[in-house]
Amino acid sequence: MNRSQYRPAHQGGFSLVELLVSMTLGLVMLGALVALFSTSLQTNNQSSSSAQMTEEGGLAMEFLARYVRMAGFSTPLVNASGASVLVNGIQTQAKESHFVGAGVRGCDTGFVDASLAWGNLSCKASGSPAIALRFQGDLSNTEPSSASKPTDCLAQAITATTPSDYDNTQQITLVEARFTVNDKAELVCGGNGNGFVAQPLFGNIEGLRLRYGMAADGRSTQVLRYVNAATVDTLLLADGTPATIDQRWARVVSVKICMVVRASTPDQSQPQPYVDCDDQTVTPTDKYLRRSISTVVTLRNRAALIQ
Repeated sequence: MNRSQYRPAHQGGFSLVELLVSMTLGLVMLGALVALFSTSLQTNNQSSSSAQMTEEGGLAMEFLARYVRMAGFSTPLVNASGASVLVNGIQTQAKESHFVGAGVRGCDTGFVDASLAWGNLSCKASGSPAIALRFQGDLSNTEPSSASKPTDCLAQAITATTPSDYDNTQQITLVEARFTVNDKAELVCGGNGNGFVAQPLFGNIEGLRLRYGMAADGRSTQVLRYVNAATVDTLLLADGTPATIDQRWARVVSVKICMVVRASTPDQSQPQPYVDCDDQTVTPTDKYLRRSISTVVTLRNRAALIQ
């Protein structure tokens, strides 16, 4: 028998070139999938960080704004005369509420000692801005304590009372709070419920800027300009004589608040620029996303005044 008639069947397969081309195409597709997944993950992380900054920044801003809005507030007195007198060339309203005097004070560089009495607060040479606020507190405009007492910014009961400026036979509760941003990127507050020992309220608040809307005097409601705290502390009376702390700060009608909020975790992309509180574009040196948020808050009592 002729063996040439029994040849083995032809065995098909990939050549080396075909195998290399297939592997290359597979790697290209895999790389595209990895890039797509990485982009999707990065977008998801950025969306999550953006939502976190929006939530934390919004809560911190609303909390601080609520106290700024209440600065100087006192329960209106229906039977008060509302008469005004001329003092040092400035038309000054006679006492018409339980609480008089400035309800807000600020320092562009923070307070030397935030636990001191209102009239003894002074500014440091450098540091984060700070603001002190005070108003007449009750069970409606603060969170009542378990003993039904007004509370400060840390929900601490305020047991001490002070005589009313309108009628010293009556006692009122004065709520005081001092806010700033510490070196741990936290918005902190100290209240008179525990001697102004500051405690953190909100994290990832990296910066704070405050500008004060100034009126011509302590009765006018029209904002003439926004200035920093140092400028407020240089203001004089209409006749050019030095003004007291209360006379200077009683001219504040509104406060422009700006915060720089930082993401809680770093982003894997390149550092992302943001617009800061001075409207300047800043590119950070790290990979944390940041955003500035701002609002203008009118002091409740000043907005209600009628010329």
